[in-house]
Amino acid sequence: MSHYLHHEPCPKCKSRDNLARYSDGHAWCFGCGYKEEAIVTIQSIKDRIYKEEVIDNDPAGIVLDSNIPAVPKRWLLKYGITDKEILDNGIGWNEEKQLLVLIHNHKFYQGRSFRPDRPKYLTKGKPVLTFYGEGDKLIVVEDVLSAIKVSRVTTAMPLLGSYMPLEWATIVCKRFKQVGIWLDRDKAKESLKMARILRERGLDSGSIITDLDPKEYSTEKIKEFIA
Repeated sequence: MSHYLHHEPCPKCKSRDNLARYSDGHAWCFGCGYKEEAIVTIQSIKDRIYKEEVIDNDPAGIVLDSNIPAVPKRWLLKYGITDKEILDNGIGWNEEKQLLVLIHNHKFYQGRSFRPDRPKYLTKGKPVLTFYGEGDKLIVVEDVLSAIKVSRVTTAMPLLGSYMPLEWATIVCKRFKQVGIWLDRDKAKESLKMARILRERGLDSGSIITDLDPKEYSTEKIKEFIA
């Protein structure tokens, strides 16, 4: 899992800002197609492996534990999220907040609360554009679990809500040629509007409207809907 950092000059076509740089070190030029692979080091591998109880302690103020209690673990399993996907995507537990943190970096986190006196989802900081999986077609969803499920088939991007910021839309239009907007059923109007805006920018875009959220479906069903 990596997220967009910034644009920079391309060493091949010499464009000023066509090269997009991502958090794992890989880069892609939207002008000439030049690419650089992700930077893999021993330290980066170590960072992806849980060797201690505490796996992160960052300025956003969240401490995560790799040992997820039974109740939030059952909630993940209900949607078919595997142990490997939990590990690969850095999902962890914060005991103080009773919060299952689904996505986080040094400036942002969002998690599912298991305290009855709190809102169901808690967010701190500004959401970060994050792509899950690989594929030529991008599927835009609302939440992290839906993104993980869809990423088994193609690239997925969670809005972490139901709104796509302008800067995200710009990056999506440069990187992908085909985009499907698959929001929850009650956001069908927003989905159609978002797809229309992307089409007006010249992107092949449409909406996927289903009775259930993307995370509720099996991999086979997700393939059918995307096709």
